[in-house]
Amino acid sequence: MRRVAYVVAFVGPAIFFWGSIGFLLGGARFQGALTIAWIYALVFGIAELWNLRFRAPAINWAVPASWVVHRPWSMQSVIWGLILGPGVLTRNPFATMWLVPLSLALTGNALLGAATGAVAGLAHGVGRASGIMRNMKRSPHYIELVLLSMRWRFIDGAILLLAAGALAGIGTS
Repeated sequence: MRRVAYVVAFVGPAIFFWGSIGFLLGGARFQGALTIAWIYALVFGIAELWNLRFRAPAINWAVPASWVVHRPWSMQSVIWGLILGPGVLTRNPFATMWLVPLSLALTGNALLGAATGAVAGLAHGVGRASGIMRNMKRSPHYIELVLLSMRWRFIDGAILLLAAGALAGIGTS
């Protein structure tokens, strides 16, 4: 039951946040969003796949320990979920995160943008909660976290290059 509550605490805010962003960006019809998204996916895909020092935009803020220490488990879950669930207020070193708003701008439809954003929020919230629950269950060593991060950056880069190919296909159709 605790695991379900923890996942809900992450997923709920993520769905709401990205669904709202999708609604706003989907209805805005940005000119040039496709080109920007393609360039972004290509540049950061190459950088992450080949482990270049060119890093994705990121916020290097972490949840202050004083916000969660000595609080009940349920309140800790809500605090972590509100901040980490959407993925934009804390460290998120993977460039695919910032392809989400660009992709939402491509929908050209507020309702489709909201639905797409909600699905992206669901995926991110579940992924973030799963990773944190895994780390809470068994405290990984620093070197293990570094190796995991390197593996995920490689996967992130591959996903970005696939997205760049798909975006190029959209641009030619």
